[in-house]
Parts: sequence; structure tokens; C-alpha cells
Amino acid sequence: MNRETILSELLHKYTPERIDKCIKKLKNNPLDIQSAKTILYYYFLDERLNTSMKGISFYDFYNNFDKVSMPSLLKTFEKMKYKRTPSDLYKIYCYYYGRCSPFKISIAYALIHKYANDKDIVLDPCAGFGGRCVATILHNKQYIGFDLNDRLKTAYNNLLSHFPNHNCEMNYVDALTVDFSNYKYDCVITSPPYYNIELYNKTDKRCKKDWIIWYKTLFTTIYDNLMDNGVMILSINQEMYNKVFQPMFGDPVSIEPLQLNDTKKNNYKEYVYIWIK
Repeated sequence: MNRETILSELLHKYTPERIDKCIKKLKNNPLDIQSAKTILYYYFLDERLNTSMKGISFYDFYNNFDKVSMPSLLKTFEKMKYKRTPSDLYKIYCYYYGRCSPFKISIAYALIHKYANDKDIVLDPCAGFGGRCVATILHNKQYIGFDLNDRLKTAYNNLLSHFPNHNCEMNYVDALTVDFSNYKYDCVITSPPYYNIELYNKTDKRCKKDWIIWYKTLFTTIYDNLMDNGVMILSINQEMYNKVFQPMFGDPVSIEPLQLNDTKKNNYKEYVYIWIK
């Protein structure tokens, strides 16, 4: 089954009318979790399915099910009486490999409200699947996003069409190539890649040593150009914090627990760490 057909079957219940209703609900209540989840699912599912989770994307998993399925996976498949439909195979895939989840709008909205309510310009060097962008718009703040994956452009354009007065700038470039001294920003909120756990379009697989160099290079320049009294909000796992970010920036002013994924295979602990410059 080709990519377009798989996506169409998974989105068959998501009509434009339903999305319009969810947008209206979200504008009235930014903490409406179900509406936010529906919107991001609709616009960004294609790239999420194309993201490699622990070495394989859902599209590849679906089209090579017999080749890649381990005995325990096949046993679960038979026990649950699943069929080889995109919907059932996606459930199996998420259970064994994890779900590539967008940063929840409600979480980003709450974090900005709590730690950056008095800030004006939000920088997101790893923009991803739109959650932090929408949360910033709902706060009537300026958003400057960067993402290497230019295949997200159509999804962002369609999403932002629902917010005609938005002050959002999306740049589809490698954040490492950006001169952040050309930007003014008093808030950074982002969720950088967790090593090779999730590999997005145009993201190269690296050894941990190279990932650490990547983190240090990017976030040193971002923090250096953050305005005084600016806030940096990072969603990272404990290993990244202990090995990279705590030695770089010291102890944060606050740590918030975070659980973006509820699938079996995502057993690493996730937190949001907040620093003030």
C-alpha cells in the first residue's frame, strides 16, 4: 500500500469541518487537550509516520511487516485479533517502537504562561510538529521557529492559515547554520532530538559523541544571544541533562515532569528544565 493510501485511511475521520471546530474550541480554551491533539494529528501525521523510531518508520514497518516482525510482536498481533489494516498495524507499531508524538499544545501553553508570561519573542530551534508554535500564537507572542525538515512547510502553512493574525516565522534550515545574533528573543522553548531515538527527515544518525557536540554547539550560541533575564525551557531526557546541559548551564531554576508518550517502549524519563539567564 502506498504512503498516500495509508495516510488517507488513518485520517478518514478527520474532516476539514471537524478541524475548524477544533480550532475554534482551542482559541476559546488553549488547554482543550482533545482539540489540540486532533489538530496536530491531522496536519503532522504524515511526517510522524515517516519518522524513524528505533530504526524504522511506520511506513517501512507497514510495507515490510512480515520481514521486520519479531515473534513477540506476531504473538500480540494474533492475540489481539488485529487485521493488516493501517489502523491496527499502527497500534502494534506504537506499542513496540513508540509513538512519535508532537509536543502537546496544552503543555507548551502552560509552560509559557508559568515561566515566560512576561516575555515577547519565543525562539524554537527544533520546531517539530507545531505544538509550541500554536501555544505561542495562543499567547499572542512572536514565534521564530527553525526546522531542517522542509517537508513540514505545507503542514505549517495549512495550520497557520487558521490564525490569520499570527506573528509566526518558520525557517526550514539547519539551526546550526543560523547566526542567532541577528535575532532578538527573550524566551527559548524547544525539544531537541533525543540522540537517535527519533530520526526525522534529513536528520542524520550520529554517535552519542557527535550528538553531544551538536547539543553544545547549538545551545551555547542560542543561550549566548538570549536577552538578559530571558528564559530557556528545554524538554530533554535525564541523560542529556546530566551529560550536557547541567554542566553547560548549571542547575535550572525549576524542573517539571513530562510524559509525552504513553507507549511501552518509551521508558526513558522526560523532564522540562527551566533556566533564567
